[in-house]
Amino acid sequence: MANSETAQLLPILQQVATGLADPANHYMLQAHWYEHEGQRVLFAAVYLHHDCAWNFELGPDAVAVDVLLDRRHLDRRSRISIPYAEIYGVQHYAGADFGGTFLDRHTLYFSIEKMASLTPRLKELLKAPQA
Repeated sequence: MANSETAQLLPILQQVATGLADPANHYMLQAHWYEHEGQRVLFAAVYLHHDCAWNFELGPDAVAVDVLLDRRHLDRRSRISIPYAEIYGVQHYAGADFGGTFLDRHTLYFSIEKMASLTPRLKELLKAPQA
C-alpha cells in the first residue's frame, strides 16, 4: 500500500468487487483517468453494475475491470485499468429502483485532495480562508 489514502480505499474497492455479484448494486468510480489499450482517458467516471462490468480485479497498484466503452457495440468488452492513486470517489446505490443519479448520501469514499490535485487552481481555492 502506497499511503493511507490507498489503505482507506482498498476495503471499499473490495466491497465493490463483492457487491457486483448482486444486480441490485450500482457503483460509480471517479478518477482522474483510466488506461485502455495503452492510452490514458481523462476524467473517468466509470459506472459499474452486474450487467456491464466483469472480471473486477484489485492489483498491487490499480483496479482492472472489463466494461462496455461503446454503446453501439454492446458485445465488445474493453479492459481498463485505474491506478488507486487516481481514484478520488466511489459511490454505491443499492436497489432495483436506481434512477441513474448518485447523491452525496451514496458516497463510500471521497478525497477532495486527490480530486483537486488535477487542478492547481482548485487546490488554491481549497486552501483559501473561508469568509
